[in-house]
Amino acid sequence: MKKFIFVRLGVCFLALINHASAFSMNSLPAELKISILSRCYNNNANEAIAVNNIMHRVIKLQKTCKDFQQALTCEVVSGLFARFSDDTKTSFLDKIIVHNNNHERNKYSDEAWSYIPSYYYSSKSFFAVCVILGGGKLEEFAHNKLVNSAFHYNDTALISLLCTEDKINLNNLHWHKAPLFFYICTVEMAKICEKKVNFHTITANDSFYPNILWRATFNKDIPSELLNFYLEKEIAIVSRPSDGQSLLHLLSLTTKYATADTNVLNKVKLLLAKNPDLINDLNKDKKTPLDSAIDVLVSIRFVDLILGSTECTKEYIKSLKEHGGKTSKELSASCNKPEECILF
Repeated sequence: MKKFIFVRLGVCFLALINHASAFSMNSLPAELKISILSRCYNNNANEAIAVNNIMHRVIKLQKTCKDFQQALTCEVVSGLFARFSDDTKTSFLDKIIVHNNNHERNKYSDEAWSYIPSYYYSSKSFFAVCVILGGGKLEEFAHNKLVNSAFHYNDTALISLLCTEDKINLNNLHWHKAPLFFYICTVEMAKICEKKVNFHTITANDSFYPNILWRATFNKDIPSELLNFYLEKEIAIVSRPSDGQSLLHLLSLTTKYATADTNVLNKVKLLLAKNPDLINDLNKDKKTPLDSAIDVLVSIRFVDLILGSTECTKEYIKSLKEHGGKTSKELSASCNKPEECILF
């Protein structure tokens, strides 16, 4: 009898869709909302199918009206996933975060998972958080991809929530043997993550990024404001042990595909203001940053011009020269005594 009442209540609840302006779902207790919604789904014995049904129903309700969209929060929807087994929740997280595309769906051994459609980041991240709050466990690759995507889209709400709930580890190693937090893209996100990580972390000697300054300098899409944020925290400007490259050598490579000259040139000014000696620092090949920039300019091919241009590299070379940058040959010629020259 109790189940029948809930089913009838669920039907009535859905019938209110056409009268949403006169009804606010927010007025219902969270427990009642979960009970109503749970009776609206086909509780299939196959948990994978049941999870899919829940996802599709929530999406439809969210698209129906703003009342439903505002009321169906992660906290509310997470309760709908809590009853499923850990294996089901882990598989679901893996499918929506890692394998959410047509090519991968064709590889699923379980036909039930093959019906998960492709969604935009906002939907994938929403259901990922719902399942995580519902007790789902993220496998390492799915965990890293979710966090990295949140950094890419500057999803501060997701990272803040998962940090508060202690559901993510920002120190996990990601690409180039660097911690996940190296991939932060904005000052706003860095401030959220600051209490969970150590920005002064030094990576292994074979890492592409010795510390977080390297990522902030190298990525053309990271604004100079974030680099300045790190520099103000007195994070050390270090060379890369494997090849002796400095941050200015690295920035030469960035100019190859960068289109925002101002952002790159601002990074040059910030780095030289902090450490003027970088301007003619030599790598293990005895090349200066200006040498590296000239090499990049020479190496740019026609195919590369489709993706970028030479303008940023030319402006970078000009900026280095204005700050006293020289080639290794010019440094050698300026030495009064060969035995005192750092090039020998």
